Amino acid sequence: MLTTLHINPEGPGEELVNLWNQTFGDDPQEITRFYRHFSEVLEVLAELDENEHIVSAVHFLPVEYRYFRGGWKGSYLYAAMTEKERRGKGIMSRMIQQRLRQGYQRGEEFLCTLPAEEELYEYYGRFGMEPVFVLHRATLTRQQLADRKLTLNIESKASPYYAYSSTFARREYTVVKDKRFVQYTAIDNESGGGIFSSLYAGYFYARPMDEATIHVKELYLQGDSFPHFAAFLLRSFPNAQRFVFDFCPGTCPSGLDFIEIRSGSARLIRLEKTLRSFAAKHRDLEMSFSLEDGIIKENSGDYHVKDGMVRRTDYTGTLMQLTIAQLTRQIMTDNGKGHPYMNMMLD
Repeated sequence: MLTTLHINPEGPGEELVNLWNQTFGDDPQEITRFYRHFSEVLEVLAELDENEHIVSAVHFLPVEYRYFRGGWKGSYLYAAMTEKERRGKGIMSRMIQQRLRQGYQRGEEFLCTLPAEEELYEYYGRFGMEPVFVLHRATLTRQQLADRKLTLNIESKASPYYAYSSTFARREYTVVKDKRFVQYTAIDNESGGGIFSSLYAGYFYARPMDEATIHVKELYLQGDSFPHFAAFLLRSFPNAQRFVFDFCPGTCPSGLDFIEIRSGSARLIRLEKTLRSFAAKHRDLEMSFSLEDGIIKENSGDYHVKDGMVRRTDYTGTLMQLTIAQLTRQIMTDNGKGHPYMNMMLD
């Protein structure tokens, strides 16, 4: 039986905590902290057996996607978990499909997630979720970082939410979180021995990967502020010998070699609405296509885009056949010219 669970602000109950612990191995206290922090906004879909025992659950948090002149309402799928002996029976697939249909009824424009493992991109692809988000990863030794540093101290006392909301959260093609999400990210990072700091027109989160390596798990910088940041990072981690940087797309300093890493997938839910945003932005665009959406039937049909308008038509000729994944990539990347990013992800 599929049901929506209501999370008590005091805690989620032993069953959910145990299932999470068995699936991901996280400490029960950290799990409980997550549920308490997000209890007011968290949605949990669960599958119950005949004894009303939770055998599978998946979590959803509200987010927004910056696009053109406004934002799209959406959800972030997190911590999908099923009892080991019940995996492979289609339980999670049924829940995700049901949630996509619910999202359509609620007026949501998209669903996104950050797969914990590379092979899960293929799994989420079954539901039309396309890997549209990327980050730019660069690795430097301590000496290489020292060669780029300046001695000027530009540390700031701004809060994580202020630094985030006044910089990268204003960027188009970005999945934006609310203050609650940002605060939890800071707490989670600190509990792992990491630090947060706001910098000139930017911010960063960093935490140890091992005794010798620091992972700068999110870094947003503007202009030529990287040398100042390098000096601060070297002071903050005096024993680190290696630094792995995950730059927000487009902010890696010139001269640094980086590799592009997939960092999340998304799926459009209300295609006609998002297509109208896309058409309004590209008024010179003309395209006609047919779509068959096996999960959200309301999206299926023939579409014609011209002069900034979108029409649903019954076309008798031959139309280009597109999938929801293809359209998600085309629209969310703005015809491949934009660089979508889903920042502030939970570990």
